Amino acid sequence: MKYIFFLSLPLYALDQLTKSCVLRFIKPDQPRIVVAGFFDLVNITNTGAAFGSFKNNNTFFIAISCLALLFVVPLLVRRRTADVWSDISLALLLAGVLGNLTDRLLYGHVIDFLLFDLHVPFAHPWPAFNVADSCISIAVVCFVIHSFRPKDVARSPEATLPAFAVGKPPETGRPAIIKEVRRFQTAAGCSRHPVGDANPSLFRRGRCASHSEAATLDYEIPDGKDGV
Repeated sequence: MKYIFFLSLPLYALDQLTKSCVLRFIKPDQPRIVVAGFFDLVNITNTGAAFGSFKNNNTFFIAISCLALLFVVPLLVRRRTADVWSDISLALLLAGVLGNLTDRLLYGHVIDFLLFDLHVPFAHPWPAFNVADSCISIAVVCFVIHSFRPKDVARSPEATLPAFAVGKPPETGRPAIIKEVRRFQTAAGCSRHPVGDANPSLFRRGRCASHSEAATLDYEIPDGKDGV
């Protein structure tokens, strides 16, 4: 939810503010030159998709945008495992889709005003775009990068326990077992009930508290000297 308030809504507001300024101060036939031969501010109507593609399909893209909102908003609102890359991508996508959808509903077309001339094939000039288009493009790039990132393999509860805590017999003697128990307690954040007491008999139970969760560990220590 925080990504909607702190990323999607500010970008949506920026998109609508810039378009409002373009409609007020820039006429369709009078572009404003910002950097000669490279960057102009223009007022271009677009009835297609981003960067002027698929023109004269405004109704179709209204339907597509509504479906996209029905997909994106629940993903951002529902409780799930935090994933920064995915959340930022969805928030950018939401801002972009909502910004262009607002134009289509209000004006019957999208307002594009950023025009760059890169002086290279297929970008001489680059098709005009707006803030919403930029959000959508960045969201797609983030999704692609995220798809190639290595996924964290979920660790089973047994993976965090020493071998003897999951029914696996220890392969070494008493000193190694005690060291393993202490290592486990340290990793779990235990501050009480250290291993070893006045009665080193056969069966003991160790209990530790880490934050609000308690972990219970059963372990067997053979008779003999501690040696640790």
